[in-house]
Order: sequence, then C-alpha cells, then structure tokens
Amino acid sequence: IGLSAKLAEGLFFETSGNLNLNFGNISNFSPTRTTRDWDGNIVNQSVLNSLSNDFNFSYRLMNENILRYAKSFDDSHNFNFMLGHSVIYDKVDGFSGSLQGFPTDNIQEFNGGGVLNPSVSGGAAEEAWQSFFGRVNYNYQEKYLFEFNLRRDGSSKFGPENRYGTFPSVSAGWNIGRESFLAGSEVFSDIKVRGSWGISGNDRIGNYIFEQTYNTGLDYHIGQSTIVPAVALTSLANPSIRWEKIEQYNFGVDMALFQNKLNVTMDYFTRISSDILYTNFPIPNSIGVTNLAAQNAAGMENRGVELNLNYRKTFGQFRMEIGGNVTRMADNKVTSLGDGGEETISGNTIIRIGVPFQSYFGYQTEGIFQSQEEVDGAPVQFGSNITAPGDIRYADINDDGVINADDRVIIGNPFPRWIYGANASFSYKNFDITAIFQGIGRVDRIMNGNGQLPMADERNNALSYWIDRWTPENPSEVLPRLGGVNNQSTSTFYVEDMSFFRMKNLEIGYNLPKAIAQRLLMQRARVFIGGQNLLTLTKVKNFDPERQRGGNTDRQAPLYKVYTAGINLKF
Repeated sequence: IGLSAKLAEGLFFETSGNLNLNFGNISNFSPTRTTRDWDGNIVNQSVLNSLSNDFNFSYRLMNENILRYAKSFDDSHNFNFMLGHSVIYDKVDGFSGSLQGFPTDNIQEFNGGGVLNPSVSGGAAEEAWQSFFGRVNYNYQEKYLFEFNLRRDGSSKFGPENRYGTFPSVSAGWNIGRESFLAGSEVFSDIKVRGSWGISGNDRIGNYIFEQTYNTGLDYHIGQSTIVPAVALTSLANPSIRWEKIEQYNFGVDMALFQNKLNVTMDYFTRISSDILYTNFPIPNSIGVTNLAAQNAAGMENRGVELNLNYRKTFGQFRMEIGGNVTRMADNKVTSLGDGGEETISGNTIIRIGVPFQSYFGYQTEGIFQSQEEVDGAPVQFGSNITAPGDIRYADINDDGVINADDRVIIGNPFPRWIYGANASFSYKNFDITAIFQGIGRVDRIMNGNGQLPMADERNNALSYWIDRWTPENPSEVLPRLGGVNNQSTSTFYVEDMSFFRMKNLEIGYNLPKAIAQRLLMQRARVFIGGQNLLTLTKVKNFDPERQRGGNTDRQAPLYKVYTAGINLKF
C-alpha cells in the first residue's frame, strides 16, 4: 500500500508499506510397504511406518518514505534533491516433529500410538535493517553533471557499537557533445566522459556473531545412568564485528561517431573489498573452544576494463547492425587475511594472499611412470609403496624426496580473464537474420578429478577416451592406468582451459509481402528457422565448456543443440 502527495511546487512525498507473508504446514505419512519381483519374492520391505509434521512461518515488514524536490534557475542550473528513510523487519519461525511405529497405517496423527524414534526440532530468527539516505543531482545546461549520495545503514547483525555504517558515493560527467566547439563535427555526434567513486556495505553474514551463543546437546553424565541436559561454549563471539566495505572506482567514456552510426563505451573499474569477515585464525588450546567468530580482517581487489561497440548502417534496402563487448579482468586477488590469519585450504581450492580467491590448489604433474625402475628412482608418493608403472608422476616441489601435501601449488585460476560477446543482425527487403555469440577466455576448471577417476573395480560408466589408458601393452604417456589410488589426487592432469566461443543463437526469417498477407486476411505473416548452440569453438574435447564450477558437473549432460522452425501470424 502506498501514498504519493504533491506538497508544493516541485516538492513530492511518497510513502509505502509492504508485507510479505509465507506460511507452510506439511504433514507426510509413510506407510509400511513391501516390494516384490515377478515371482513374488520380497526385494524391498519397510516394516516401520512414520509421520513427520513441518510448520514454518515467516514474514517481512517494510516501510519506505521519500521526499523529493526539484528546482531550476535560469533554465541552466538544475537541482534535484531526495531524502529517504526505510526500515525492514524479518521474522522466521518454525518447528518439525517425527515419529515411527504406528500400530496401523490408518492412523496418521501423533496421538495415534507411534512409539519409536521420536524427534522434534525448532528455531526462530529475526533480522532488521534501518537506512537513512539522500541524494543531490546537479547539471548545468545538461553539459556538466554531478551527483552525490550518502547512506546511513543499520543492521541487526552487528552489535550496538557498530550497528550503523556510513556509505558515500559521488559521480561526475561532462557532456562534451553539447559544447559549441563540437557543433557540426562530422566525426563526433556525441561524447561524454564520466567518473565515479563510492563505498557500499555488506552485511550478508550469519546472525548473532557479535553476541555470545551456546550450543545445546552437550550433556553431562553423572554416574552411570543420569544425564543432565547442558549447553556450552564452542565458539567465541566477536562484539566488534562491523560492516564489510566495498570501495569502487569507475572511469568511462561514451561516444557516438559518424552521425550515431558507431557507438563506443569504454570503462575502467576497480573494486576494493576490505574488512571482509574471515575465520581461519590459530586457536590456542587453552581457550577451550574449537571456533573463533569471524573477524573483519580479509581484503580483495578486482580491476578490469570493459569495451562495448555497436555499429549500424543502412544501404538502400539493406540494413545491418553489429555489436560486440569484451571485458578484461586485469587483476583479481586476495590482498589481506588480517594479522595472524592463515591460508584456508578447502578441498581443491585455497585462499592465499596475492592470488585469485579460491584458486585451484594441487600437485604439478611430470608425466606417467613407464617402468618400475622409474618408480624406484623417484620420490616416494604420499608415503606409500603402492605407486606402480602407469601412475601419474608428481613434482617434488620442496625437493625433500617425498611427495605429500607440502608439494601442492597453485594450479589454476577459476575466474576468466576475458569475457566477450557479439551480436549481428541483417535485413534485406523481407529477409532478416540475427545471430548472438558469447565466450570466455583463459579460465581454468578441474575436470573429472578429486575422486572422479574411473577405477578398475567400478561398475559405473566411464568416458570412452579411457580405452586408451596406460596398460603394459599400451604404455600411454597421456592417460594413467586405472586402479591407481594416487592418480585421483587433484593435480594439473585434471586442469583444463575452458575457453570457448559459441554461437548461442541464430535465426533466419522471411516476412510475407503485406499485400499477400492481407489477401490471406492477416496483418502480418512471418516464417523462420533458427537454432541454439549450433557452433562451439573450444579446446575441450569431452565436456561442455559452459559447465558450472564445482561438484560433479563434468558428468552432467552438455547443452543441447536446438533447431526450431515456426510461423508467426497476426490477424
């Protein structure tokens, strides 16, 4: 519900209130059941029935109030002012229960006599935000543009001393195309340079980190049979936790050339994140807890350049429009982990200062062992004697004669260095064609690694290229043998460059001449054929280069090629 009112000339007030309400109540009863084969033999049987009930309730209340004022002087100086206030309150509540062993499937309520494995759980959470914000816009004859913003944001996720953060931003632009010295230019139809700077805050963190909490289920045993329910500290709070900050710079230019036939946009951007919450700090045993609350310690930096081009031209009845964009990620790295902060290794990724966030971390490979003599003369791999001919050979980075976790290095960057796309459309008389292209360059992915190597004793499917794996009869220099446990370790063997260029969409159409369409009692008739994912240029041979990062997505089905044909009729 909302209200808008004009208070005076150029002065407006708006207020609005919103309620989002979600309610769920689910009851699920699973009866006893028996599955038999064609001969009547029992192949699966569940002798216990069960009932589970889940109830959840959540809502969000939001109120926003905005005051706007606009004023111009001498038709040259134009001002716009805005003041605002908003408040949001979230509440989530719910519980669930389950019970097994009812005497009959016909009774499906908790009071129906179930006696086995009772379970109940529940919880609630609250979050609230309050913001005060303002903006000032000024332009002089649409030539010189200026904007200033200021926010004062408060979040319940921080303690009373750090609940609010102040976040300013400023931008300025110069419409050079409106200057008299560019009037009549045959090259520049319009040109604008601009720059901006700003700080924003992030509070997308867990609740109650600033306040000491206790874990339940840590019961005490007194004697041999008495259990006393208890709670205990397992993680220390951080009362000084505060907003994460993101500082951003952007400098750009927009140009229209040759009577607006060519449009160019160029941007350079920098994004510096500071006070990022980080948790990996050494914990003295004397503290008596296993976890420390997150601290505002880490930092990250991203830099890049963007370029967008669009060209349109008409030659008689032939019309063309071609566009393209490219982004170069010049820098993406972790800049700080705080005083005492340690690297975080999680699976096959690492958070380390000076390298991209969650870079791939593993072993450097040096080929495949071809004989037992090579195995015997190489460093012992992972402290075992199970290495055999046909296994992957790993580099001894620290030169200590043993291959272990200390020999892992950065083996890949999960972030693309190039992101690009293109579009083209042509039309001649009643024919038209449209194509869209996209791609990324220099991005790494770990394929089929970390436990995904097909083993000799597995019955699941494996890709056909493993037919050429190493065997005594086929001493491959490319693929290791099956069954080698050490071959599953994350290494450069599994890292592939997932760069690609793909024709995402293509459509060719023909519009029936208007006279023919009208004879058929139609205003418009168009036939078309098209396709998606028709062409992909990539070095990747066995997987879809657009696969998402992480998980076992290397075994998911790739994007399909889709061919379409249709008729569009308008009567």
